[in-house]
Amino acid sequence: MYRSERADRRHFFYQLKIWIACSVFLILVGVGVLVYFLVAMEADETVYALAEIPNTYFETLTMAAIKVNNTYISYGIQEIIEEPEIPVYRIPTNTPGVYRTKIIALTFDDGPSWLTEELLDILDAYGARVTFCVIGDRVEDHSETIVRAFEAGHEIVGHSWDHRILTRLSVQNISAQITQTSEIIEQVTGEPSPPFFRAPYGHFNNRIKNAATDLGYSVLNWSIDTLDWRYRCEEHIYEHIMEYACDGAIVLLHDIHPTTILAMETVIPALINLGYELVTVSELVYYIYGELEPGVMFTGLRQ
Repeated sequence: MYRSERADRRHFFYQLKIWIACSVFLILVGVGVLVYFLVAMEADETVYALAEIPNTYFETLTMAAIKVNNTYISYGIQEIIEEPEIPVYRIPTNTPGVYRTKIIALTFDDGPSWLTEELLDILDAYGARVTFCVIGDRVEDHSETIVRAFEAGHEIVGHSWDHRILTRLSVQNISAQITQTSEIIEQVTGEPSPPFFRAPYGHFNNRIKNAATDLGYSVLNWSIDTLDWRYRCEEHIYEHIMEYACDGAIVLLHDIHPTTILAMETVIPALINLGYELVTVSELVYYIYGELEPGVMFTGLRQ
């Protein structure tokens, strides 16, 4: 009888252990599911983003992303990236304007800087026109450079006020980043900036879309990323542009790196020799898109 009671007791505790283990497992699963859905509810606050993002002007942070159930989960910046329901890019399928020749738009982000004047000298030498996507809080300190660029026929558009990640801001704060930059550009040049801007890192989400739509702005992206901020090598920049250059492309560059400026000494004459006309984004838009739709991100043509 005593042995039977001991066996029953052992059996009871064995079952109790199994019950506790199963309960803990189910609790953990439940917490995990709850956290997943709580994070997913915040997904529309984040971005349809690029796989590589600069952490500052001069340092970089690589973000790896995997796609799970139509959601991008990124490592490195630890945020959820959901594909917006709205179309991200407006890819042109026809040509509203008639090309005068092959055209390509070089765009320079994160300036103006002490290097921009040197870049303007190169552009003047070849009669090339480009688009500068400027940081608002740098415009006043480089106002003479901005005026020189504008009077030479180059285009000045906004790239946010202080290069903050717009996808982490409210619609109101995104609007402030856009309007403050546009206002300082108009104050310095005497003319309103074009009705589009480039978001830092190329990020885009529904709040950026809503802010841009309310302001009547489109969002400028690119079709050729030189990664000049990463490699800092004029040979790489030259070879990358020469490999992927095509009629109607928009090229991403930065006029804050000496190697980028050096590369332009060979890139620009090489493109001209290939029959390209270097134009502003507004000119390229006219020939490719005709008109832009507020709130929609657009990019140039790819090969």
